[in-house]
Amino acid sequence: MTALDTSSNAPWSYLGHQVHCISNRPAQRTSEQLAKDGPALLLVHGFGASTDHWRFNIPVLSQTHEVHAIDLLGFG
Repeated sequence: MTALDTSSNAPWSYLGHQVHCISNRPAQRTSEQLAKDGPALLLVHGFGASTDHWRFNIPVLSQTHEVHAIDLLGFG
C-alpha cells in the first residue's frame, strides 16, 4: 500500500482534443500543509516522450509535493 493519493487521472479536453494527465499528492496532507511544504511540481516531457516517462519519478516526488504531469498534444 502506498502513501499516495491519486487526485485525478481522467483526461480533459482542450479544443476538442483529449489530454492525458496524472496528478498525485501525499495522502496524509491537507491543502494547508501542502502549501507550507513547497510549490506544486509540473512535469512536462520532452520530444518523443509522454507522461509514462515520469512513471518512476512521480511516486517519489509525490511523497512530499503535489505533482502534475501532462501529455503534450500530439505526443500522448
